[in-house]
Amino acid sequence: MVSKWQKVKLGDVCEISSGKASKYTKDQSGMFKVYGSNGVIGSYNEANFYRGYLVGRVGAVGSIQKITEPVWASDNTLTLVINEDLIDFDFMEHLLSTMTLANYATKTAQPLLTQTTLKKIEVELPPLSEQRKIAAILSSVDETIKKTEAIIEQTGKVKKGLMQQLLMKGIGHTKFKKTKIGEIPEGWEVRKLNQVSTRITEKNKGKTDRVLTISGLHGLVSQTEYFNKSVASKNIDGYYYLKKGDFAYNKSYSDGYPLGAIKMLERYPDGVVSTLYICFRINENMCKDYFRYYFESNLWNSEVSAIAPEGGRSHGLLNVGVNDFFNIFIPIPPIEEQYKISSIIRSVENKEKLELEKLEKLKTIKMGLMQVLLTGKVRVKVDDEVMSQ
Repeated sequence: MVSKWQKVKLGDVCEISSGKASKYTKDQSGMFKVYGSNGVIGSYNEANFYRGYLVGRVGAVGSIQKITEPVWASDNTLTLVINEDLIDFDFMEHLLSTMTLANYATKTAQPLLTQTTLKKIEVELPPLSEQRKIAAILSSVDETIKKTEAIIEQTGKVKKGLMQQLLMKGIGHTKFKKTKIGEIPEGWEVRKLNQVSTRITEKNKGKTDRVLTISGLHGLVSQTEYFNKSVASKNIDGYYYLKKGDFAYNKSYSDGYPLGAIKMLERYPDGVVSTLYICFRINENMCKDYFRYYFESNLWNSEVSAIAPEGGRSHGLLNVGVNDFFNIFIPIPPIEEQYKISSIIRSVENKEKLELEKLEKLKTIKMGLMQVLLTGKVRVKVDDEVMSQ
């Protein structure tokens, strides 16, 4: 029994072995889930692991999965059965998450984490009663994080639903007309992008050194902020110069953006982008946010899909011509309704942003707590009294 903070080897507090191969099916027709190094990979009619932790042995080396029900652990995993007289089950989860187990893998073409190596890793453990208290504190933060993530997911769904509804059906309309892009309210127009915007081809020529890239989540962001470095050419004088409120289309497809992404510059007063982007400025008599939300939706995808030849990709870029792009059709409400639609969507977007900020703060708090609690820098007593070591 651990009576004070002391170093032990993982092999002293866990029974560590390798999972086993099986002729599992890739569907869920078997009684038990089959786990690979990075999650469920199928099902099987037998179980070989019941409670503990799975660690990725090959593939997603060092990944950690908590198991509380009968499963089949494949040979891509290492199994850890916890000696719960020595280490609290939930405390172990938090401890493992701090260990960066991938660093202990072999430095070969296919990295491998072995039983022998895992057993020899040293960890520092407090008394069992203190482990339970630490686990309870960290688990309460985890629960708050999960609830916040659920709110963000639900808010995102509400926002997506609003965009689908409002950007094509408007507010309170009962009469609609058929157009080349579908049914829209009477009183709305369908215009080409070149009728409501102007293409931007102005070159930088020393105006700014802020090089931008498009992130699906964050929009147009500085490369140094996104990549922690600039991946642009040394000479950026020939890059397109954008001002706040301008738009850029990245024809490169990515997860969630099969036809590329169109984003508005919001974070900075100006910046530059590669000339591979198609850039434009919405006319002054239009609501920029209306177009920002329209391009965040997938409503414009069918228009671009029609002008992007199937299989027409060059170096990961869609083969979308500039003239064709500016000829895509967009539904245009009266200006007053553009602002009303934008205001409704923005109210949900602001809620989403607040929850995202809250989530980041919670994750920072958890990291700080783990740093002090799991290293013994702060001791937690069973009677709730906390004092410095």
